[in-house]
Amino acid sequence: MIVSIMDVIHLSSSAYRRSLGTFFYARPMLNAVARKADHIVTVSHHSKSEIMQALGIPGSKITVIPCGVSEEFAPQSPSVESRDAAKILGIQTSFLLYVGNLKPHKNVVTLLRAFAQLRKHSKLRHSLLIVGDDARWKRSVVDECVRLGIRDCTTFLPHVSQSLLPRVYAAADLLVMPSTVEGFGLPVLEAMACGTPVIASRTASLPEVAGDAAIYFDPASSEELGVQIERILHSPELQASLRNKGIQRAKQFTWRQSARQHIELYNRLLGLN
Repeated sequence: MIVSIMDVIHLSSSAYRRSLGTFFYARPMLNAVARKADHIVTVSHHSKSEIMQALGIPGSKITVIPCGVSEEFAPQSPSVESRDAAKILGIQTSFLLYVGNLKPHKNVVTLLRAFAQLRKHSKLRHSLLIVGDDARWKRSVVDECVRLGIRDCTTFLPHVSQSLLPRVYAAADLLVMPSTVEGFGLPVLEAMACGTPVIASRTASLPEVAGDAAIYFDPASSEELGVQIERILHSPELQASLRNKGIQRAKQFTWRQSARQHIELYNRLLGLN
């Protein structure tokens, strides 16, 4: 039996490890899987390390096979896409983008605080687009927007179609990935593939995925995030550099390559090589 485990965030993150869902489901399920599996596949070396620590699995029993980027995520014309996406989404200004759910480990609150500081003290004219939803946690995120005085310039979209999402990435001036922990961080690669500059937290799998094609910040510091956002927005040269590096970086991650690595692993474990 070969099992794919993307991450063990529910066991490793303080936001979840004491929850009833972790106690009654995630922990016993993952421990049972780890005992019964002949081999485990995961998506990053960070996740491999976390699985080894949380579940007591030797590294020899775990293979890292990264995710890929779907072909529809490709460089596009920012000016054309910006007009089209803005019209579809009802956004009138340039915008910063976040893609992902709203659970605590996604650290969206730090992004909101950095955005509010820039709007207040640096006269930032951008809006913020948050693509993603979470029935349990959305209310607290929206309440934080209200408290910070940025509700009128923050747009929440629960879902964007796969056909529209690449255009949304291309239209954004940058993508922010503020997570405190990630098993992989696919929006980082999707944005890079579309030519959008990326700012990511300096933690977990994100530096492993983005390499030198992103700008990093301390996920506990909204101030540092704000500085990095301004740094990119005020430098066309840095934007161009991140765009070019990101496009090249994303080319290293394909689903065809992921599929080939899975097949090679299956053949090896079945003794077919």
